[in-house]
Amino acid sequence: LLFLNKEKLGAFFYAIGLLWNYFFVLICVIPLFLAFNKKKKFLFNAIIGILLIGLFYLFTKGFNAFASQNPSIGIDLTLFNLGQFIPVFFSLIILLAVPVFFFTKRQAREEIKFFEWFLVLGMLSILALIVSPFLRPWEQIKFIALSSTVLLTAIPSNFFKKYLVFLGAVLLVFSLLFSFQSAFPRITKIDLNAIDFLKSLDEKGTILAEPSFSEHIRIETGLNERILTSLYFENKGKNSYLEESIAFLQNEEMNQQEFFEKTNLKYLILNYEDLETGKALNARNSSEFNKIYSLNYYQPCLFSFIPKNLAYSCYANETMILERN
Repeated sequence: LLFLNKEKLGAFFYAIGLLWNYFFVLICVIPLFLAFNKKKKFLFNAIIGILLIGLFYLFTKGFNAFASQNPSIGIDLTLFNLGQFIPVFFSLIILLAVPVFFFTKRQAREEIKFFEWFLVLGMLSILALIVSPFLRPWEQIKFIALSSTVLLTAIPSNFFKKYLVFLGAVLLVFSLLFSFQSAFPRITKIDLNAIDFLKSLDEKGTILAEPSFSEHIRIETGLNERILTSLYFENKGKNSYLEESIAFLQNEEMNQQEFFEKTNLKYLILNYEDLETGKALNARNSSEFNKIYSLNYYQPCLFSFIPKNLAYSCYANETMILERN
């Protein structure tokens, strides 16, 4: 859109990036001002758009969506899950990005300069994994891949441009389907019923669910301090015992009694993601827990030809709550 000089529309689409990933806008700020400092109207429209959508997000989600901020938790989980692969990611990005600089036109327009700055700063942020949780390096990996793809459109070749426009349209459609949970929803109405039941319980003690489910519970209930995991990992407090909690959910060997005592675990809430991927076997089979809530349901799949072991949010499922004795 900026290539076509449609700055207002370009600013609008940039601003709604907040709805896909609220950090998308923040990590783009420096490249944005370095590349577009002469396009005052675009910058003004983008800032106004971000403010309006930010207020909309705050109005619909409430302050509860920003509670218990602790950005370092995100780094702990990233190193736990992905630490050994970071050098591989970085090497792949180098292989993708470096040739792009040689193929793009010199005397690049602002649009190209933006992506070049983004690539440089993004790669630096990945190298800064250990020292800077605020850069969220794990997010940079996917954004750098996208920015490298867009940079390829600067290669003087009609084939590349036509192919990448088509590819971009396909990616946008799938992004919409997944971002707004149209294809494979992360949570169902049945899950919401279970969350309401959990909210109604007056017992104390912590609550354990897989991270994406936890995030819905956190926003819906306000039980921030009692939830051990979260999709937005920086929202967790110091006593979330994140590594041990995920190890327990993933059925890894551990001293369960010590884990229970340390976390003061009271409730487990499990839905299709735990039940259909073979996780949470310790939780379901442990004599420590009693099932106090269960609801079976059938959810048709958007793409019915996909088998259940891949599209596990569809077909016959169950949501349950387990209480520790």
